Amino acid sequence: GANSYGQLGLGHKEDVLVPQALKDVSCKCQDIASIAGGGGHSAVITGGGQLFVCGHNKDGQLGLNHTEDVLRFTLCTALSGFCVKQVACGWDFTIILVGSGLVLSCGSNSFGQLGVPQLSGPCLIPQKIESLKEKVVNVAAGLRHALAATDSGLVLQWGTGLASQAKRVNQGKTLPLFLTAKEPCEVTGLEDVKVKTVAAGSCHSVSLT
Repeated sequence: GANSYGQLGLGHKEDVLVPQALKDVSCKCQDIASIAGGGGHSAVITGGGQLFVCGHNKDGQLGLNHTEDVLRFTLCTALSGFCVKQVACGWDFTIILVGSGLVLSCGSNSFGQLGVPQLSGPCLIPQKIESLKEKVVNVAAGLRHALAATDSGLVLQWGTGLASQAKRVNQGKTLPLFLTAKEPCEVTGLEDVKVKTVAAGSCHSVSLT
């Protein structure tokens, strides 16, 4: 696939037309639990709960405390004290769920997609989303918004990426708070169900009960 930022983790930036095995990377010999891809970056979680990242890093979305693109999968050492359970990659940001139910984020915050409104610029290392008080069991990232499902079945959303489209559809009407929030806000209309899993596309969100 496309590889203009090194997001394939192969050590170069040339597009690749057929699948190639990774070489000379520290995550190669470990069990891989899951993979995720964003606008130009990629992430891999090992069976031991380590997070390896590569690709576009202009806004620090790799969580490596710098903004240089990375051409091979590299361990995110900022998460060394955590067991990573899930990672979701947005266009230019990353959402990370760890074993204790905490959620961390890094990358661009131009649309409030990190869930940490006090950050005025990009975040280069994963930052806890302190306003998520309840244990989270699942996360998702869209183009410029994110979602979390809690242990009790609530869905929270943050990031204003869906707001402009919602305004066009709901002309003259007040938008629900969760479409304009820059920190986690409960999604209304799901009060009678318990959500287990969330998913997000560029301009939509999905909840599975």
